[in-house]
Order: sequence, then structure tokens, then C-alpha cells
Amino acid sequence: MAVIELTSDSAGAPLEGPNDRSPNTYTHGMMRDIDEAIVRARFDDSVTCIVLTGNGASFFSAGASIQMLNSVSPGFKYNFCLHANETLSRLEQTAKLVICAINGHAVGGGLEIAMAADIRIARKNAGKVGLPEINL
Repeated sequence: MAVIELTSDSAGAPLEGPNDRSPNTYTHGMMRDIDEAIVRARFDDSVTCIVLTGNGASFFSAGASIQMLNSVSPGFKYNFCLHANETLSRLEQTAKLVICAINGHAVGGGLEIAMAADIRIARKNAGKVGLPEINL
């Protein structure tokens, strides 16, 4: 089994912090890492299942880092979103079983990651699930 675990925040710092409240946002670098892990798992015959989960108990993922998005050009934002969509399509279409272990809130791009999995399992009272960006 391959486990893809989001283990750093948008600044690259470990997610384990005070009060375990990290939103587990992702940057372009993290999305590249996830993409590369998916491709490696596809070609590894010993991998039969991919499990994605967030770090901590508050958030699975709140999606893309708003701080990162506010600091880049419109062209970069476009390409970042395109790459994220391509990565999630690759995850969705992989022949390996993909399980998303939702351990907290799954909102925005975090929910999109979860929706690309074959199976989604959430702990009891895991938190909110939704696409709040429709209000932006």
C-alpha cells in the first residue's frame, strides 16, 4: 500500500503544531509531490492501494493556500489550477484502488482531492465538507 500523506503546510513547515489546527493547505510544490507519488505508485507492482489523508485531526485539507494564490501572477494561478486538475484526473483514472481517509474538514480543493478517490471514509464528526469558494 502507498500512503500519500500531506505533511507540510503552505510554507513547508510540518503540520504538527499548536492545538493541531492546521488547515493542511497545499501549494504548487505539494501538488507536484502528490502527482509524482501517484505516478510512482502506478508503476510499482507491489502497490495495490493508495491512501490519502491529512495530518492532524482538524482538517483533511482546506485546499489551495490562499496566501500562495495571493502572491502569484494570474498566469501562474491558471497553470496551478490546470496542474491540480490534471493531477486529480490522474488520481481518479489510476488503476490502483484509491482511498481517502477524511480525518477532518474537507473543503475547497481538499474536497476535490477526496472526490477523486474511489472510496472516501470519514471518521465520525470529522467536520464540514463543502466548496466554500462558490461564495468568493
